[in-house]
Amino acid sequence: MNISIVIVSKDREELLNNCLMSIDKNFASHKKNAINVVEVVVGFSSRPTQINYLPHVSPLLKTLQFADEYPAYIRNKIVVNVIGDYVLFLDDDIILNDDYLNNLDQVFKENSSEIDVVGGPDCVYLNSSRLERAVSVALQSPLTTFKTRYRHNLLKYSSGHESNLTLCNLLVRTSICHQINFDERLLRNEENDFLNRLTILGYRMLRSENLFVYHKRRDGLLIFKPSFISGYYRFRMCMLRKENFDFIYFIPLLCLILAITLFFTYIDVLMLLMGFYFFLNLVTSFVYSLKNKEGQLFLWVIFAQVMIVSSYSLGQIYALCRVDLYGK
Repeated sequence: MNISIVIVSKDREELLNNCLMSIDKNFASHKKNAINVVEVVVGFSSRPTQINYLPHVSPLLKTLQFADEYPAYIRNKIVVNVIGDYVLFLDDDIILNDDYLNNLDQVFKENSSEIDVVGGPDCVYLNSSRLERAVSVALQSPLTTFKTRYRHNLLKYSSGHESNLTLCNLLVRTSICHQINFDERLLRNEENDFLNRLTILGYRMLRSENLFVYHKRRDGLLIFKPSFISGYYRFRMCMLRKENFDFIYFIPLLCLILAITLFFTYIDVLMLLMGFYFFLNLVTSFVYSLKNKEGQLFLWVIFAQVMIVSSYSLGQIYALCRVDLYGK
């Protein structure tokens, strides 16, 4: 089974080279049984960056340049000409675990040609800062990421779906990508929309905890921007296709609207509800800090949960105000 690796990158030279180095390291130890990587394609959404020579990756490397286009557009353009039977989509800020390709080999051996989509979770970099590790713990909390928390843990799940698969680490049959594109109206959350459509059409999707990658986390206040954008595009993708709607992802928005309303009417009730939220925050921060053996990050996890949910809610509020964009 031939595989094309596709990476979209923008002005992140060091991270991209670390990603390619991890692929090269996997090539060196890969036994090449069920799968064979035939090309590595990097699409730059800005100026190309310097790529270091790697003995296994460089002979297979192709680079393409796109002028400030969205990642969805770049991926759609690249997959038209890939030569592999499957496309492995990776982000430029991930690092493959040392046995990734061998584990992927094993997944194919166990499932033969029945696989349409397969992916795995993302974990925090091993040498991450304290705040990055706190963000990683917060992303595993149901209070922060709801059902998508399954993307960030190493628990075992056999079937794959929007809640536990992520585009930074996703293998898709090439013929599917030719029929079903990523929605180019979405700067973020395009994989949620993509995977929901595949689920409706009945494609077989798997998730293997052994196919994990290390993913760069945002540090401290830097988490605000991606969370805001995620909230905005979660709202927008639901307006574009009603099949994407899931009430649970709009609870933060409703809570924020309720808080604003109560502020001008029943301040005592607002204080009670805020107290309940912070109680849940304390409990989940404590539990997930201990589960990840990061008890010393307890207070930082509390802060990270507040930051992620607040910025996500504000992103949805912003989307709610921009009704002129729906359908465009």
